[in-house]
Amino acid sequence: NEHFETLITNHKDLNKLLNEKDIAGFSSFSKPEFEDSEFKTYIEERYISSFKEIYNKYTQDSPNDAKVNALLRSLEFLATPNTINAIEEEVNLTLNISLETLKECKTIVDDNVENLNPETLLEALNNTTLNICNKLNSSQLIKESKDQVIAHSLYINDVLKDVNPKYQKALYVANEELLEKLKKIDGYHPSQKAKYLGTSKPKADTIQTNTTSTKNANKPILEAKPKKKTNYWVYIILAIVLFAVRMCAKMD
Repeated sequence: NEHFETLITNHKDLNKLLNEKDIAGFSSFSKPEFEDSEFKTYIEERYISSFKEIYNKYTQDSPNDAKVNALLRSLEFLATPNTINAIEEEVNLTLNISLETLKECKTIVDDNVENLNPETLLEALNNTTLNICNKLNSSQLIKESKDQVIAHSLYINDVLKDVNPKYQKALYVANEELLEKLKKIDGYHPSQKAKYLGTSKPKADTIQTNTTSTKNANKPILEAKPKKKTNYWVYIILAIVLFAVRMCAKMD
């Protein structure tokens, strides 16, 4: 314990994090000694307490993206599985804010893509959102929200592919930046598009999959829009009327 306390005291950033419950935007915790599982377990309770206090302070009370992202980066070096479980709900709230923005953007492009604000779209995938997706991979809660973020981003990308770069330059550039941001999310690769898009748009209903297993594997996260119910009685009546007209024509 004395050895661990000495490590903490002698490391300016870690001492500030655990004992002062604060962090600098340029803090670094990539020290080999911190990789020891016993050390991580030793600081676990203090780290969780400090993390929550710092995170809430700089996401709500005094917003500071630099400090929030430095804190998220610290997870890579200091967190145990228990740490992730203890903080995932607070962090997921932030991720859901981005997701709600993407849902709003989806509603807008479904109605009229011209009304989409490129800045609002790109802000939904800011550095904090990307860091949450990348630094809490072991959390099932975060993974579910992360999949939704990717799915909605790809849905919007699929719509923006049709914009004219000459007359809709802002939307075209935003779409290119959106794809670059997606590539920064660990675990996502462009080849996964089918997983997220699937039948997420009406036109995709016509896409035929090769096998049932493939179709199930690529089940879309976004629900398909409900198909309009067809009133088959209308077609039956029209068929009867058409038949009667033809019979009358033959009789004449």
